Amino acid sequence: MGTIFWLVERTDDGGLASRESHIRGIGDGFWWAGVTATTIGYGDLVPKTLGGRVVAMIWMLFSMALTAILTAYLVSLTGQKGGGPSLDDAISQQHVGFVADGAVPASDLEEARQLTSFASLDSALEALDADEIDRIAHPYQPAKSAADGKSVQRFEGTVAMLLFQIGGSDRLRAEIDHIILSPRWQQRLEDQFSSR
Repeated sequence: MGTIFWLVERTDDGGLASRESHIRGIGDGFWWAGVTATTIGYGDLVPKTLGGRVVAMIWMLFSMALTAILTAYLVSLTGQKGGGPSLDDAISQQHVGFVADGAVPASDLEEARQLTSFASLDSALEALDADEIDRIAHPYQPAKSAADGKSVQRFEGTVAMLLFQIGGSDRLRAEIDHIILSPRWQQRLEDQFSSR
């Protein structure tokens, strides 16, 4: 691409041909191609002709596509799927505790070997400490705050974000928390936004 740029841009009025030699002009073309491909764009060499601008536009679009493909390839070499591990895989064949009337309903935990309902996150944490359960299913941020040094892992579909604050009724707040913090709702959000 550097050579093509040099061929298109060399003119007698101060373009790349006015350099000391053809080798220097081609070298400048290579410099321009590298700087343009990496989106650095120092501005020391810019296309001045219509042909040079067409070559530059094609090279910029090609470089963006090449960068995206290379990045995707390098990520695929890690063998990791996008996002995190799935909640179903994490709780499969596990004795899982959850907070009754909390943000994670029992219907989202069907893959667990056994489910135990707790009145609060604190009582679930006590059961975890006593080895009565293997895991606790709870929204990530509140679980991380209450974990007190225990390992907390985020799973696909459990990313919670504060969308708005509700004043007034605690019952209404609890009902909306139950909906927007549930893994199924979070998975729907991830599916919706990742498909755009």
